[in-house]
This record gives sequence, structure tokens and C-alpha cells, in this order.
Amino acid sequence: MKYVPIDSIEPGQYLGKTIFTASGAVMLAEGVQLTVYMINTLRRIGVSMLYIQDQETDDIEIPEVVSEETKRIVIRQMLDTFDSIRSGKDFNTRHMSKNVDTLLDEILKTRTF
Repeated sequence: MKYVPIDSIEPGQYLGKTIFTASGAVMLAEGVQLTVYMINTLRRIGVSMLYIQDQETDDIEIPEVVSEETKRIVIRQMLDTFDSIRSGKDFNTRHMSKNVDTLLDEILKTRTF
């Protein structure tokens, strides 16, 4: 598997890791063969890099620095916070702080430097 800029992705390549929506639903599952439509949709929503299956790097595992669950929680919290700010409502800084702490803990536990 390799991590590739979206502009280098070609139709027919296979997705290396599942892509989730902000709400946690599966957008594209690992192993799906990418089409022009899928690539353009990902580009349009702001995806800049993808994990792609590759025979030359099949034996290389890329470790998760942050779990998918933590990513979804943090993204959901950020979206909720942006919505609150946009609508002039108060937002919960404690939840935000807790999520940042969780994110940093996971990063520090998996660091390799």
C-alpha cells in the first residue's frame, strides 16, 4: 500500500484504506476499484491523498497514528463547533479540549521518532 496524491490516482486502481464520512459512515470501502467519478468526487470534497493498493508495497503496513474512531469523533466535534459558531450559539470547550487530549495521546503513543 502506498499514500498517493489524488492527482496521481488513475481509474482502475484499488483503494488501500476505507474512507469514512464525517458522520462515520463508509464512503468508499477498502479494496474498491476507483472510477473517474469516484476520484473526481473525492477531489471535489477536498481529499488530497489516498492509500492505494500496490503489488510492489503489499508487504508494507502503514501504522495508524490515530484510530478511525478518534478521527470521526474529532471531526464530528469540529463540525458541531463550526455550526455553533456560525449560528451564534455557545459551544462546549471542555469536549473540544478532551478530544484534543485524546488525539494527542494517540499520536504520542504511536510516534516512531
